[in-house]
Parts: sequence; structure tokens; C-alpha cells
Amino acid sequence: MSFDQLDPAVVRAGDIFFIAVVLGALVDFLPSLATVLTVVWMAIRIWETRTVQGIIARLRRRMK
Repeated sequence: MSFDQLDPAVVRAGDIFFIAVVLGALVDFLPSLATVLTVVWMAIRIWETRTVQGIIARLRRRMK
């Protein structure tokens, strides 16, 4: 399942939550685990973008 299939409100809520986690981690309010989870969330979001997926598809076609 990709983020394109999720309700936009759910994705937006996740983004807002994890931005708050980053801000909390920056002021030492939350443990380091929260920061790691935020980095993972954002990496998944970036990986799922059409731009990155287009780059990956072009690279896979070249490798064949």
C-alpha cells in the first residue's frame, strides 16, 4: 500500500504528528527513538513520491 491510497487527512495527520515529534526531540522532550521513527517516516514518504519512483524506474530500465 502506498501513501497515494491513503486518505489525505490521514497522511496530513501523520505529517503533523511527526513534525511535532521532531520539534519535541529538538528540545529533548522526547527520546531518541521518536527521532528515528520520524526519520523513517519521512524516508518512506520521500521514497513513495512520483519523482523518486520515476528515477528508480529509469534506473531499472537501464540495468536490463
